[in-house]
Amino acid sequence: MPSRSVPGLIRVFVCACLLASRLPAFAQSFSVNLQRREDSRLFFNAVFGASDLVPIEWTGNLTNCDPGHISKAFQNAVGWRINYFRAMAGVPSNIVLHDAYNPQCQEAAAMLSKSDLLTHYPLTTYPCYTEDAARGTKNSNISIGSYGPEAIRAYMQEYGEDNFDTGHRRLLLLPQTVFMGTGDVPPSSLGDSANATWVMDGNRENERPPTREPFVAWPPPGYVPAALIFPRWSCSYPKGDFSRATVALSRGGVGIPVTIENVTLGFGENAVVWKPNAPLAFDGTDTSYQVKIDNIGLGEGTTNFTYTVIVFDPRMPSADAALPAISNAGPFWLNYRNGIKVQPVPSADRYEFRVSRRVPGAFKEGAEPGPSLFTNITSEGYAYVTNHAVNTGTRAFHLAHLRYANQSLLLKRPIVPGTRASIQFYSRLAKSTSSEIAKVQVSLDEGASWIDAFAQVGGSPTTSGEASFSVKTVNLSKYTGRALLVRFYYALADLEDDSFFDNANAVGVGWYFDDISFDGFEQLTDSVVTQGSVGDFAFQPAVAGTYSLETRGLLLDKFGMEWSPSVVAAVSQVRPTARIEGYSLAGAGPRRIDFFLSAGAATNYKLFSSTIPFGPGTEITEGVTLQNRSGGHFSFLFPASTMRAQYFWIQLMP
Repeated sequence: MPSRSVPGLIRVFVCACLLASRLPAFAQSFSVNLQRREDSRLFFNAVFGASDLVPIEWTGNLTNCDPGHISKAFQNAVGWRINYFRAMAGVPSNIVLHDAYNPQCQEAAAMLSKSDLLTHYPLTTYPCYTEDAARGTKNSNISIGSYGPEAIRAYMQEYGEDNFDTGHRRLLLLPQTVFMGTGDVPPSSLGDSANATWVMDGNRENERPPTREPFVAWPPPGYVPAALIFPRWSCSYPKGDFSRATVALSRGGVGIPVTIENVTLGFGENAVVWKPNAPLAFDGTDTSYQVKIDNIGLGEGTTNFTYTVIVFDPRMPSADAALPAISNAGPFWLNYRNGIKVQPVPSADRYEFRVSRRVPGAFKEGAEPGPSLFTNITSEGYAYVTNHAVNTGTRAFHLAHLRYANQSLLLKRPIVPGTRASIQFYSRLAKSTSSEIAKVQVSLDEGASWIDAFAQVGGSPTTSGEASFSVKTVNLSKYTGRALLVRFYYALADLEDDSFFDNANAVGVGWYFDDISFDGFEQLTDSVVTQGSVGDFAFQPAVAGTYSLETRGLLLDKFGMEWSPSVVAAVSQVRPTARIEGYSLAGAGPRRIDFFLSAGAATNYKLFSSTIPFGPGTEITEGVTLQNRSGGHFSFLFPASTMRAQYFWIQLMP
């Protein structure tokens, strides 16, 4: 039988304990205009996705209850995810994960993982109990089964019957909060993943700062990515009395039945929470929902709110989407600082410029012994290379769900497809449920967001799945000239009834694939990335060869967006350079300018003149003769009648 998944959001509870200490202030914040589709799309793809790219680098050990540390970069990624949701909701998004809270949260996460007991009030007999761990659980949103940025998404989703009042969400979005903390432990053989996010910084009773709307809603008014439209909708308002409030949800003027949840006061601002009685279908096209909340008590009177949520697919570019581009097409010279011209886009604060070597030719991967083309991002406890089921040879790749975590194999190098590019592989989706999906995905933005190129839902024709391998072909010619990351991805559908087979080490469970062929691609190697403004970039190759040049914008000065189409730079020659050896511009007879070709090679030589230094010049063509004096020495001869200028220069053409 399928094993029920145990995501942390099923088992998450909130404590309303306050910490009275006051802490210093902070400066920077995110912002996004949700009334512009492209702004919301870029914000999701760049900022939300960037949080998932950072390794945790946990140093702890649950055997001896060492909570360890997580990398500063991973802490920052958790902070990005928190501030992403707060910016979307229109509340101050300058949350700092404070060093006074992080260690206590880290001890709390270790205790939660080792004990597998989710409570804000741990007993002293719990494994890995400490007083700091207890303080961490009392002041935090806590979870078992999710950690890091994913735990923040889980708190916002409020999955499970116990989370009817959206307490985690309301505390994460409380406008007065300035500081939070995080502690995270990844899954291991000694315990499931765990998170504690400190949400009680003692600022709740302070004056409410300005917010974009007078209320705080999720999903908020404006364009919201479909992946973040959770079953529970909520709207908070300070000191609002929602006990008699009514909620109307409609689409295109047609009402959608909803059920209002019973909300407990005290977790963040007062709120009303409701669920559509049936899941909201989304077909990939932008879909508007109207929300009308009436009869909200406020003092002796009432108020009401009306707003529109537009659900959209952030993988689909908006009508006004724009990519930066490299506008110069060469020639590019060896051992020379070739200036790069970048066409800017309004959404970028700065830019990145990437130079890579291009390696042509088809390549294959069959999971056999030897260096692999892939990096595995899989759960500890099962082998991603196996002999349980193979198409040819002795081994094949294998992805399965040992716990509630998506599994992937990432191609190590970016690849650039040509006009006939395709990936062929042999696949067997064995024992699986309809919540398990085998995918091949591509990314145009270095893995911040992913697009399905192939998807097969499990559980077909039965949960026993396929008994043999079959060939699959993924055509990627639509991305001709765009550098891609590629991954094989075994995903869990983000549904409230997710279930999966967790006996990943058993024969015939999960997704097997083998004999992967990449045809019509070029691989990118030895990539070097620099950052700067539009006019800061240069390409200075030291070795002849074929290179790929790309640029992309940075949103909010740090988050990478999509890479531009690649410019192919074939570099083989040194830039031709000449120096003037002598001249004769007076006296009788023709005028003469002698020069020496000191570097490179040229096939065409032109003489220009001007009345001002480096000014706009005119090519001299009347009566001009070029003499080749051998050994790279040349002379331009021209009649005195053409002497109408004081300044001359020579143009060399390869």
